[in-house]
Amino acid sequence: MTATIRDAIAYAEKTHTPLCVLSLDFTEAFDRISHTYLFKLLTGYGFSTKFVAYIKDMYDQAHSSLHINGHTTSPFPIQCGVRQGCPLSMLLFAICLNPLIEVLDQTLTGIRIGRGTRTAVVAYADDITLFVTDPNDIPALAETLQMYEKATGARVNIRKSKAMAVGAWNTTVNMMNIPYCTEMTILGFQFASTVCQSGKSSWTRVTGQVRAKASEMYGRDLYLIQRIQFVHAYLLAKIWHIAQIFPISKEHVTQLAMAITCFIWKGTIFRVPMSTLQRRREDGGLDLIDIEAKCRALFLTKLRDQGAKEGTLMAAWLQRWDLRKKEGNPPNILRIPRNFEYLRIYAREWAYLEPRGQGETSRNYKRRVYETLKSMATIATSPREVRISQIQPEIDWRKVWNNLHSIPTSEGARSAWYAVIHDLLPTSTRLKRISLVETENCTLCGEKDTTVHRLTECGAAEEIWEWTRIRLAAIHRTDQRRIPSGWLLGPNFSLWPRQRHLATLWIFANLIYYLVHNRRSMSLEEYIDYLRRARWKKYQETKKIGNYLDIL
Repeated sequence: MTATIRDAIAYAEKTHTPLCVLSLDFTEAFDRISHTYLFKLLTGYGFSTKFVAYIKDMYDQAHSSLHINGHTTSPFPIQCGVRQGCPLSMLLFAICLNPLIEVLDQTLTGIRIGRGTRTAVVAYADDITLFVTDPNDIPALAETLQMYEKATGARVNIRKSKAMAVGAWNTTVNMMNIPYCTEMTILGFQFASTVCQSGKSSWTRVTGQVRAKASEMYGRDLYLIQRIQFVHAYLLAKIWHIAQIFPISKEHVTQLAMAITCFIWKGTIFRVPMSTLQRRREDGGLDLIDIEAKCRALFLTKLRDQGAKEGTLMAAWLQRWDLRKKEGNPPNILRIPRNFEYLRIYAREWAYLEPRGQGETSRNYKRRVYETLKSMATIATSPREVRISQIQPEIDWRKVWNNLHSIPTSEGARSAWYAVIHDLLPTSTRLKRISLVETENCTLCGEKDTTVHRLTECGAAEEIWEWTRIRLAAIHRTDQRRIPSGWLLGPNFSLWPRQRHLATLWIFANLIYYLVHNRRSMSLEEYIDYLRRARWKKYQETKKIGNYLDIL
């Protein structure tokens, strides 16, 4: 529906066709449908007598009472409206609305692209949008709406309905007393008299919503990995709907990236770049979505699907500019008018993408397009290696990252170890490099403050580390001196059997989590108690680590 509105506006803008986009709003749309009209319509559409009788049983004898100030009124019959929360309600309402849509489609001239597709009305639930191109259609339109109101009990809300002039439409024409506006909101999209302004307004609106929500949720107590999951599941969920209709601009990508970065790191001094977080987990990232690549992927695949449906405006566009087949490389986009910038983007990007394979699911197809666009953008920016892998190139970092993400432990422990591996702890050594402190010495013990110092030497950490090494040595049946502290900075090892390997990783991860989050109030007794509680929870969930943790 929204794609059709976009295409109609683009056509009127290019050809200067007089077009009035009319958005109708019905007062209490679902509550005013007459039951008599509903039953007659179901019979007229050929539903069986038995089915209609079932619907009548649901609605015909329905009564309601009001409870006011402790008193209940006498029951009164409900003669209109569909039930709230009933799975059938939406379908019944669509059936009741269908005669109006059919009559309007036959009555209005609508908008036509050349000799092809004609479109006069589009609807989704109770949102009805009309394309009026001839002022002489207005009397017939008003008469049709009056007939529908009389038959169903519906009422058009003149105050909330909106009209928008596009192309050469004269705003002095009286559109049934419905006020004209420069922008209108339809299904969450902001539409204006030009496609460019419509896309800009829609993205500005949704970007503002995401930034406001990120600011509201900033103080939530979430770990790094949980914050990224929250970004995927909640914050960015608002933008994918818009991305399928309007291509995102660099400006809005930057604004969204800044809001997400601020939310993810929550004021942390040392961070890894967004490009690192967007890497795959086995490459040192956390699979953070590349906003621009996914928006492009959704936009291109949606346009492709719309163009494959015969009778749509998009199908007519693709056929007119011969965009149904793959473009040459480089693509010739100059033949497409500037008003259709979104089609230029489609032609330019699609030249480098393979079409959907036979038997390939829609989900896999979108995923492949996303990965291709992401790879193209990565190559174009000449990505550098992850910072920590540049500092220590001799380490097998693929093994380190695979070990980190294979641990059967909490997101908190995994996030803490991820920060340690990337050297993100605010030690005095790192803070002095950026002139935030005057000395590299630890504020607790006076020794040089490094990551290893914090985890194995400072205060109670030394006793905790020695106790942990003894337990690990017992698990591996070796001397405790063969358990290096370097494993804390990167688990570059493979142990056998698999259960012993996972148990070792689990102990390291929980050791780091405890030391990082309890630096000023830690003790060996509390650490042992924490480990045993965590062990009990893990034994309730899985047996992947066997009984190796019993030694704790």
